[in-house]
Amino acid sequence: MAVYHDDMVWRDSENMKIRTLLFPFGQDLVDVDQLIPCVNNARTHSPEQVTKLASAIKEFGFINPVITDGEHGILAGHGRIAAAKQLGLKQVPCVSAAYLTEAQKKAYILADNRLSLDAGWDDEL
Repeated sequence: MAVYHDDMVWRDSENMKIRTLLFPFGQDLVDVDQLIPCVNNARTHSPEQVTKLASAIKEFGFINPVITDGEHGILAGHGRIAAAKQLGLKQVPCVSAAYLTEAQKKAYILADNRLSLDAGWDDEL
């Protein structure tokens, strides 16, 4: 069962809350300043995309956790971290993938960014 974590609250001029969905599978709240971007991350994020991500986080909450290497290195979620910083969030939900080998971590970074590009769209929706 998922629960909302109310300790992580960000308020803007409209007094809106950003809520974080926490799942009971080893997810932790980590200080944004402790997270280390991957120097080999192949995906880039334009300022416009970061703003769109920030808008989505404001609307829906931070429900897609950042994936880390177990030592606060970011494997997936660089754009969400940039959006969290734009919003002034101090902590974000993270899931550790410390069990992966170094080779698997590198492969996961590429796979996470690449696999969604291979998906199609249902034009009838």
